[in-house]
Amino acid sequence: MFITTETEMKTCLFISFLLLILYSCEPEKNSPNTIAEGYIYHSGTKKPLKGVTVYIYDGLPGSSKGSNRIDSTHTDAFGFFHVELSAEEPVLDLYKENYDFEYTVEGAVIGIVPLNVGNNLNLKFELDAYAYFKPYCLQGRNCNENDTVWYGFGRYINVPYAGNYLGNGPHTLNTWPGDKGRLVKGDKYAYYWLKYQIKGEWHERIDSVYVPSFTTWADTIFY
Repeated sequence: MFITTETEMKTCLFISFLLLILYSCEPEKNSPNTIAEGYIYHSGTKKPLKGVTVYIYDGLPGSSKGSNRIDSTHTDAFGFFHVELSAEEPVLDLYKENYDFEYTVEGAVIGIVPLNVGNNLNLKFELDAYAYFKPYCLQGRNCNENDTVWYGFGRYINVPYAGNYLGNGPHTLNTWPGDKGRLVKGDKYAYYWLKYQIKGEWHERIDSVYVPSFTTWADTIFY
Protein backbone atom coordinates (compact mmCIF):
# COMPACT_ATOMS: atom_id res chain seq x y z
CA MET A 1 0.00 0.00 0.00
CA PHE A 2 1.29 3.48 -0.94
CA ILE A 3 0.71 6.58 1.20
CA THR A 4 -0.62 9.21 -1.13
CA THR A 5 -1.87 11.99 1.14
CA GLU A 6 -0.54 14.09 3.98
CA THR A 7 -3.38 12.84 6.24
CA GLU A 8 -2.44 9.23 5.61
CA MET A 9 1.19 10.07 6.36
CA LYS A 10 0.30 11.66 9.73
CA THR A 11 -1.96 8.72 10.60
CA CYS A 12 0.82 6.25 9.86
CA LEU A 13 3.34 8.18 11.99
CA PHE A 14 0.86 8.41 14.87
CA ILE A 15 0.22 4.65 14.81
CA SER A 16 3.97 3.96 14.69
CA PHE A 17 4.49 6.26 17.69
CA LEU A 18 1.78 4.46 19.70
CA LEU A 19 3.27 1.07 18.89
CA LEU A 20 6.69 2.29 20.03
CA ILE A 21 5.26 3.46 23.38
CA LEU A 22 3.37 0.21 23.94
CA TYR A 23 6.48 -1.84 23.15
CA SER A 24 8.69 0.18 25.49
CA CYS A 25 6.18 -0.26 28.35
CA GLU A 26 6.21 -4.03 28.15
CA PRO A 27 7.74 -5.63 31.29
CA GLU A 28 11.16 -7.21 30.95
CA LYS A 29 10.51 -10.83 30.12
CA ASN A 30 13.62 -12.10 31.88
CA SER A 31 13.13 -10.20 35.15
CA PRO A 32 10.19 -11.65 37.10
CA ASN A 33 9.12 -9.97 40.31
CA THR A 34 10.63 -11.26 43.56
CA ILE A 35 9.02 -10.64 46.96
CA ALA A 36 10.77 -11.10 50.30
CA GLU A 37 9.00 -10.62 53.61
CA GLY A 38 9.41 -11.84 57.14
CA TYR A 39 10.76 -10.95 60.58
CA ILE A 40 14.13 -10.07 62.11
CA TYR A 41 15.07 -10.69 65.75
CA HIS A 42 17.87 -10.03 68.23
CA SER A 43 19.71 -13.37 68.47
CA GLY A 44 20.29 -13.06 72.21
CA THR A 45 16.97 -11.78 73.53
CA LYS A 46 14.83 -13.15 70.65
CA LYS A 47 12.98 -9.83 70.60
CA PRO A 48 11.96 -8.13 67.32
CA LEU A 49 14.47 -5.64 65.91
CA LYS A 50 13.13 -2.32 64.66
CA GLY A 51 15.02 -0.21 62.13
CA VAL A 52 16.98 -2.95 60.37
CA THR A 53 17.72 -1.90 56.78
CA VAL A 54 16.76 -4.71 54.41
CA TYR A 55 18.35 -4.51 50.96
CA ILE A 56 17.30 -6.60 47.96
CA TYR A 57 19.69 -6.79 45.00
CA ASP A 58 19.47 -8.27 41.54
CA GLY A 59 22.87 -9.92 41.65
CA LEU A 60 25.66 -8.86 43.98
CA PRO A 61 26.89 -5.28 43.52
CA GLY A 62 29.53 -5.31 40.81
CA SER A 63 28.69 -8.87 39.77
CA SER A 64 28.26 -9.85 36.12
CA LYS A 65 25.05 -11.69 37.08
CA GLY A 66 21.78 -9.80 37.36
CA SER A 67 21.08 -6.17 36.56
CA ASN A 68 22.48 -4.65 39.81
CA ARG A 69 19.04 -3.16 40.54
CA ILE A 70 18.43 -2.51 44.21
CA ASP A 71 15.61 -1.61 46.58
CA SER A 72 15.37 -1.45 50.37
CA THR A 73 13.05 -1.08 53.34
CA HIS A 74 13.21 -1.00 57.16
CA THR A 75 11.74 -3.31 59.77
CA ASP A 76 8.87 -1.98 61.87
CA ALA A 77 8.33 -2.29 65.63
CA PHE A 78 7.46 -5.97 65.17
CA GLY A 79 10.62 -6.67 63.20
CA PHE A 80 8.53 -7.13 60.05
CA PHE A 81 9.73 -6.24 56.55
CA HIS A 82 8.38 -6.46 53.01
CA VAL A 83 10.48 -5.68 49.96
CA GLU A 84 10.26 -6.60 46.28
CA LEU A 85 12.25 -6.18 43.10
CA SER A 86 12.22 -7.29 39.48
CA ALA A 87 15.24 -9.60 39.58
CA GLU A 88 16.88 -12.59 37.93
CA GLU A 89 19.47 -13.24 40.68
CA PRO A 90 17.81 -11.91 43.87
CA VAL A 91 19.78 -11.69 47.11
CA LEU A 92 19.00 -10.11 50.48
CA ASP A 93 21.32 -8.15 52.76
CA LEU A 94 20.62 -6.90 56.30
CA TYR A 95 22.21 -3.99 58.17
CA LYS A 96 21.80 -2.35 61.57
CA GLU A 97 24.49 -0.32 63.30
CA ASN A 98 26.30 -2.24 66.05
CA TYR A 99 24.86 -5.55 64.88
CA ASP A 100 26.31 -8.35 62.81
CA PHE A 101 24.54 -10.70 60.41
CA GLU A 102 25.72 -14.13 59.30
CA TYR A 103 23.99 -16.61 57.00
CA THR A 104 25.13 -20.18 56.41
CA VAL A 105 24.92 -21.95 53.05
CA GLU A 106 26.19 -25.53 52.90
CA GLY A 107 28.38 -24.95 55.93
CA ALA A 108 29.89 -21.70 54.66
CA VAL A 109 29.15 -18.49 56.55
CA ILE A 110 28.24 -15.58 54.24
CA GLY A 111 26.71 -12.17 54.81
CA ILE A 112 23.90 -12.35 52.24
CA VAL A 113 20.78 -14.45 51.70
CA PRO A 114 20.18 -15.99 48.24
CA LEU A 115 16.48 -15.79 47.35
CA ASN A 116 14.24 -17.75 45.03
CA VAL A 117 12.77 -15.87 42.10
CA GLY A 118 9.15 -15.26 43.07
CA ASN A 119 7.71 -15.29 46.59
CA ASN A 120 9.95 -15.66 49.65
CA LEU A 121 7.49 -15.42 52.55
CA ASN A 122 7.64 -15.85 56.33
CA LEU A 123 11.43 -15.46 56.41
CA LYS A 124 13.06 -15.29 59.84
CA PHE A 125 16.53 -13.94 60.57
CA GLU A 126 18.56 -13.07 63.66
CA LEU A 127 21.18 -10.36 64.11
CA ASP A 128 23.95 -10.52 66.72
CA ALA A 129 24.43 -7.42 68.86
CA TYR A 130 28.02 -6.30 69.44
CA ALA A 131 29.75 -6.93 72.75
CA TYR A 132 33.41 -7.34 73.73
CA PHE A 133 35.49 -9.78 75.75
CA LYS A 134 38.63 -8.27 77.32
CA PRO A 135 40.24 -10.05 80.28
CA TYR A 136 42.75 -7.94 82.16
CA CYS A 137 45.05 -10.76 83.02
CA LEU A 138 45.52 -14.42 83.96
CA GLN A 139 45.97 -15.30 87.63
CA GLY A 140 47.18 -18.66 88.92
CA ARG A 141 46.48 -19.86 92.46
CA ASN A 142 48.75 -22.81 93.18
CA CYS A 143 51.44 -22.58 90.52
CA ASN A 144 55.15 -22.75 91.11
CA GLU A 145 57.60 -20.38 89.43
CA ASN A 146 58.17 -22.66 86.42
CA ASP A 147 54.51 -23.46 85.64
CA THR A 148 53.22 -22.23 82.27
CA VAL A 149 49.80 -21.02 81.13
CA TRP A 150 48.38 -20.65 77.60
CA TYR A 151 45.20 -18.83 76.61
CA GLY A 152 42.95 -18.96 73.54
CA PHE A 153 39.56 -17.48 72.65
CA GLY A 154 36.44 -18.15 70.54
CA ARG A 155 37.34 -19.61 67.17
CA TYR A 156 40.94 -19.61 68.39
CA ILE A 157 40.13 -22.14 71.11
CA ASN A 158 42.99 -24.65 71.30
CA VAL A 159 45.21 -22.23 69.40
CA PRO A 160 47.42 -20.30 71.86
CA TYR A 161 46.69 -16.58 71.71
CA ALA A 162 48.92 -15.74 74.66
CA GLY A 163 51.27 -18.08 76.43
CA ASN A 164 54.55 -18.93 78.09
CA TYR A 165 53.65 -17.00 81.23
CA LEU A 166 55.42 -18.52 84.24
CA GLY A 167 54.24 -18.70 87.83
CA ASN A 168 51.02 -17.47 89.43
CA GLY A 169 51.16 -14.03 87.88
CA PRO A 170 49.11 -11.90 87.49
CA HIS A 171 49.98 -12.21 83.81
CA THR A 172 48.81 -9.08 81.99
CA LEU A 173 47.52 -9.81 78.48
CA ASN A 174 48.90 -7.68 75.67
CA THR A 175 46.60 -4.85 74.58
CA TRP A 176 47.02 -1.54 72.78
CA PRO A 177 45.52 1.94 73.24
CA GLY A 178 41.86 1.95 72.32
CA ASP A 179 41.66 -1.85 72.28
CA LYS A 180 38.04 -2.82 73.00
CA GLY A 181 38.83 -6.50 73.27
CA ARG A 182 37.57 -9.30 71.10
CA LEU A 183 34.23 -8.83 69.38
CA VAL A 184 31.62 -11.31 70.61
CA LYS A 185 27.88 -11.87 70.29
CA GLY A 186 25.94 -9.92 72.90
CA ASP A 187 23.57 -11.62 75.36
CA LYS A 188 25.40 -14.89 74.82
CA TYR A 189 28.32 -16.81 76.30
CA ALA A 190 31.86 -16.07 75.10
CA TYR A 191 34.13 -19.12 75.31
CA TYR A 192 37.81 -19.19 76.12
CA TRP A 193 40.44 -21.92 76.50
CA LEU A 194 43.18 -22.43 79.06
CA LYS A 195 46.05 -24.88 79.11
CA TYR A 196 48.11 -24.54 82.27
CA GLN A 197 50.40 -26.24 84.75
CA ILE A 198 49.92 -26.54 88.50
CA LYS A 199 53.09 -27.79 90.19
CA GLY A 200 54.27 -29.33 86.94
CA GLU A 201 50.99 -31.14 86.10
CA TRP A 202 49.20 -30.06 82.92
CA HIS A 203 45.49 -29.15 82.97
CA GLU A 204 43.17 -27.96 80.21
CA ARG A 205 39.70 -26.45 80.26
CA ILE A 206 37.19 -24.56 78.16
CA ASP A 207 35.15 -22.03 80.09
CA SER A 208 32.77 -19.18 79.30
CA VAL A 209 31.38 -15.89 80.53
CA TYR A 210 28.04 -14.27 79.74
CA VAL A 211 28.41 -10.89 78.02
CA PRO A 212 25.36 -8.57 77.73
CA SER A 213 24.89 -6.70 74.45
CA PHE A 214 26.85 -3.46 73.95
CA THR A 215 29.07 -4.10 76.99
CA THR A 216 32.69 -5.17 77.56
CA TRP A 217 33.47 -8.07 79.85
CA ALA A 218 36.69 -7.00 81.56
CA ASP A 219 37.99 -9.06 84.47
CA THR A 220 40.71 -11.46 85.60
CA ILE A 221 40.67 -15.12 84.58
CA PHE A 222 41.70 -17.38 87.46
CA TYR A 223 43.11 -20.87 87.08
